[in-house]
Amino acid sequence: MISSSNATPFLCIPKGHTLMLDGDHLRQLTSLQVGRGLIRVAFTTCQPNGEATDPITLGFLKTGDPLSLELLRHAWLHLEALEPTSLLRSGSPSEDADTVGLSEWTAALLRIQHLSDSEQRLRALIQLLVYRLGNRCGEWYELPVRLKHERLAELVNHTRVTVTRHMARWRQAGLIEDGPDGSPWLRFAPHLIESP
Repeated sequence: MISSSNATPFLCIPKGHTLMLDGDHLRQLTSLQVGRGLIRVAFTTCQPNGEATDPITLGFLKTGDPLSLELLRHAWLHLEALEPTSLLRSGSPSEDADTVGLSEWTAALLRIQHLSDSEQRLRALIQLLVYRLGNRCGEWYELPVRLKHERLAELVNHTRVTVTRHMARWRQAGLIEDGPDGSPWLRFAPHLIESP
């Protein structure tokens, strides 16, 4: 594993920007590691008519997580920085038990999409995001990034309207609130995160 504290970044992506890597870039690399930051990893492929598909989210990676590129060689890879992010070259995926690979994220998202109820799906997604990216702060669980309802809808395979309805109901019930002083954090009540 590469130490992120003393390695020179290979790529830097400002918050809110998306970097796209094509097959030529991916052939030159075997894996990357998030040196610092938080990214959403998605991919697109080309249809037989030459048009690209909408990006499909594979997962989210934070500081120290590996990004294996082996399975993505025939697609366009989208790396969206949810906070300022640097990526490091890595010879092989990390063996560190604290890192979460993209395949684990993808499997978790597929399991969520196969739940029968839209509220179950959204709750399971928020629990996954909080457990993997957030932390407990006093009485609340905090998520350091605010995802748009369109993104949440894509992740749970439902409509934005359905996601907005559930989020509004939870907010009205006091289960969700904004972080202090307009921060990008979202706070979730333990009842929403800890109950099945």
